[in-house]
Amino acid sequence: MDEATQSYYEDMIDMFATEGWSRLVAEFVQTESELDTLDKVANTEQLYFTKGQLAVVNDIISLEERVRAALDDLENPQEFDDAAYL
Repeated sequence: MDEATQSYYEDMIDMFATEGWSRLVAEFVQTESELDTLDKVANTEQLYFTKGQLAVVNDIISLEERVRAALDDLENPQEFDDAAYL
């Protein structure tokens, strides 16, 4: 892994350890539960807007998991076995 990539992942892991990150994720989880209903959707425009909001919220909520998984993949590369997919 090159220096820039390593620095990126180190910075992300440091950020995830902060109280601010925990609070931000908690707020997004609350927002997700408020958005995850069709009660307030009156038309298709609002439906697509809410769908977009949920996509962004879910991206933030899952960011730490995705970054840690990517870092794990970089640090522990798996051999691709063609035979496993035949």
